[in-house]
Amino acid sequence: MHARLREIARFVVVGLINTGIDLAVFSVAFYGLGLHLITANTLAYSIATINSYLMNKFWTFAGRSGADVSTTEFTRFVMFNLGGLALSNLTVYVFAGFVRPIVAKLGAIGVTFVWNYLTIRRFVFRH
Repeated sequence: MHARLREIARFVVVGLINTGIDLAVFSVAFYGLGLHLITANTLAYSIATINSYLMNKFWTFAGRSGADVSTTEFTRFVMFNLGGLALSNLTVYVFAGFVRPIVAKLGAIGVTFVWNYLTIRRFVFRH
């Protein structure tokens, strides 16, 4: 149980770092460059996903997966994150009808956090 709590804590730290990256890229893309809401969200989510893979691979789930980057593992990671991206875009789109876009983005981050932990732990970084 202690190992699981440490794993969850590490996932939360990685998630916070990725949230910062995600929000920064989203803000620059949407507010600074004037990109469409879904385009800005997709760009931000994608960049944070690359960082997420590296940090989760080599820190959060280091004991569950090998030390080498595997094409199969990375492909699974990307596939599940495409599901997360779809969930994120849907959430941003729906929430933005009621709240400011940045608040909608925060809501999407919360929704996808749960999806990402459950799918990454179970299907990507496994023994």
